[in-house]
Amino acid sequence: MTVYYVDADARALLRQTGPGSSLGIADGTWVPLVSVESVRGEGVGVIRVGDRHKYVYDYDPSATDYAWWIQRLVTQIEPIGPEALAVLPARLGTGTP
Repeated sequence: MTVYYVDADARALLRQTGPGSSLGIADGTWVPLVSVESVRGEGVGVIRVGDRHKYVYDYDPSATDYAWWIQRLVTQIEPIGPEALAVLPARLGTGTP
């Protein structure tokens, strides 16, 4: 299962792929999150269980375009604690998990 981590404070996104997931250019690293929206057009900036979302991110600040991922159906949303955060790549602007 692929997991999407959203750092709302830093407006950043981390995509950790699971078995059978296609690989993207920014997998496994935090990237600036430009926008997130429901693929059904039912909201910008809101993530809901039971919906699919399009994440637009800035994988290369020196480039003139953005990249995007469309997530499969969201099955759960949950906060993560310090222990889980510690094993993820360093977050944007902090140098620490």
